[in-house]
Amino acid sequence: MFDAKGPHGEENRPLVHYTNGTSHRKISSGTPVRVAEETNKHSSEEEAEGLDASGEWISDDSSRMTPMPVPSFASLQQRAGHQRESHALELRGLTKRYGALVAVDALDLSINRGEIFGVLGPNGAGKTTTIQMICGLLKPDAGDIWVMGSSLASSPHLRRHIGVCPQQLVLWGKMTPLEQLVFLASTYDVPEKVARERALSMLEALGLWEKRDTLAKHLSGGMKRRLNLLMALIHEPSILVLDEPEAGLDPQSRVLVRDYVRDWVQGAQRTVILTSHNIDEVERLADRVAIMDRGRLLSLDTPDRLKRDHQQGDLLEIELLDAAQPYLEEALFVLRQFSSDLSWEGTIVAIRMGALVEHLSFVLGVFRRFQIDIQGLRMRPSTLEDVFISLTGRALRDE
Repeated sequence: MFDAKGPHGEENRPLVHYTNGTSHRKISSGTPVRVAEETNKHSSEEEAEGLDASGEWISDDSSRMTPMPVPSFASLQQRAGHQRESHALELRGLTKRYGALVAVDALDLSINRGEIFGVLGPNGAGKTTTIQMICGLLKPDAGDIWVMGSSLASSPHLRRHIGVCPQQLVLWGKMTPLEQLVFLASTYDVPEKVARERALSMLEALGLWEKRDTLAKHLSGGMKRRLNLLMALIHEPSILVLDEPEAGLDPQSRVLVRDYVRDWVQGAQRTVILTSHNIDEVERLADRVAIMDRGRLLSLDTPDRLKRDHQQGDLLEIELLDAAQPYLEEALFVLRQFSSDLSWEGTIVAIRMGALVEHLSFVLGVFRRFQIDIQGLRMRPSTLEDVFISLTGRALRDE
């Protein structure tokens, strides 16, 4: 029979196992040590496992034992919702079909607040279709779009957080830049006084102050492009979609627009989605880049990591003095044994290989051995365009 008393008259206590999620501790019988009441209470079932009859935790020393709370389903949902709210835009299984053609194929993307997100792809990649679904111009056949933590399907009014600067100019030729901005702001319920002050500030920032009262049809192409950008921003959206933003801009205007977009993003943790065929522009601006083809996501990362992960090697372009030199084909045959990525067109021989600097003396030695006269050399590291071509191929695509 179990004796409730120990050899010295103390009360025997049952063995208790305490689990904190990472270790197991066996509590032996002995004189109980009173532990301060925990401020974070758990469910009655959790508390009952390690309590004595008086409702105190049992310990064989003076160390405090704080049980790890078990997250409830509701708290997990709340945590997931918090993670979703950290994204400006999420695409989940987004799909669009045109008959047998799948233009966008179960696309998953998460775009963070405060980043410039580039989207690259050849014609027919699904970029435009994706953008049109985000902007509400097309309805997805499957999947969902989340803006600032909420689904567009259930809250379509959230599209007012999105500003769109399309490739095609959308302006009213018989209205001045100031009139257009104030009018467009009124469609978003921006008070006229606020809209006017905001418009004047924006026009000055993009070098259009002196043209504020000039009819839009009299503006130059670059001025119209800059005004087109301001039209997308006048209601202060959280997300800006830019489609070929530097098309038709001179070098000075490109730098001005680029700096303005960067400042706009950094000023209030806003987000830009940038689509362009100018890969150099995307590489300069974007924090992360998604490369798409045939409706699917091929790769997604920062420009530097994309170049590192899809390393194509450095490129050496050799300009020959004459393309009809007698032993040129023999020299190229030798070089092809060391680099399969070698092309010859006219007087230009292009060779791509890893650690090209280390092999440069060998390459030039081959040309000297076959007495090939060289006019000049150009060498450059791998670029985002090289990554793009390696993933999507060199074949031309129909518009």
